[in-house]
Amino acid sequence: MLQLLFFFSMISIAISQLMTKEEMTVYKNFLANQKRLYKDLFADYDPTLSAIYTLHKSQWINQNATKHPPMTELNLIMAMLKLVDVVEVEEKATFLFDYSAEWTDHRLTWNPLEYGGISHIYVPQKSIWLPEITIADAHEVKFFESEDAPSIAWINFNGTVGFYTSTVASVICEMDVFQFPMDQHECGVSVVANTYFADEYKMNGDMEDMPKPLSKLGNGEWKVSYIGVKEEKSGNENYGSTIMFIARFQRNPGFYVALVMVPAFFINFLSIFALFVNVENLSEKNKTSENCRLR
Repeated sequence: MLQLLFFFSMISIAISQLMTKEEMTVYKNFLANQKRLYKDLFADYDPTLSAIYTLHKSQWINQNATKHPPMTELNLIMAMLKLVDVVEVEEKATFLFDYSAEWTDHRLTWNPLEYGGISHIYVPQKSIWLPEITIADAHEVKFFESEDAPSIAWINFNGTVGFYTSTVASVICEMDVFQFPMDQHECGVSVVANTYFADEYKMNGDMEDMPKPLSKLGNGEWKVSYIGVKEEKSGNENYGSTIMFIARFQRNPGFYVALVMVPAFFINFLSIFALFVNVENLSEKNKTSENCRLR
């Protein structure tokens, strides 16, 4: 009976996904326009050629007579920052760090009216130029991607390009544990782009509303009290600012009460109790009890 229900449910799903003749015509037109757009868009596009404009301060051109295009701006939007682990001895904190990145590549623009109204498309990241996004003070960074599941980027008709990615980032940060167990720390993921000059490239940081409350962004030992974004100016005028996605966290007292203080109390209690127990009297009582049983 269950097999029949499963069979009919699969049939109903398949039928619901079938297109009418009119819908199929619209879809085929969309695919044809998208194929033509992709061909035109990438005909002379080279993803290894940087989109960064580098003539803002060039001494080899007439700066007064040149109308420069704007510098490239990268917008980083944090979607998740969850504390996974803290190793105080190594001064290392590990986070789940999800973010989206968006910038403008003026080579990837088109008129939607010329391509059936298509205003955006999705392409593999490897087919477009990607700006530098470097996580500073990183012990290790892992990206959730593989050859079987290539990362995808979106392109809008006005040239804005972006992608979303999930990482596990282990970063080094200074920790003061002398106030243990009431110590609290501020640490996070810092993003830099020191390859480009400050007049060519700028990073902006922001954050979405976290999908989970702060009480769910820590672990059993640590609780997170604050998540935010701040910008730290570089000491070198040639380099841009560092965008810091920070978390403020402190030890969870319940963790130490349950796993440290309670067991320690019972161990100490038993140790002290053993000091006042007369082992010889207990041995004598055991012998007397045994003799009584034998009689």
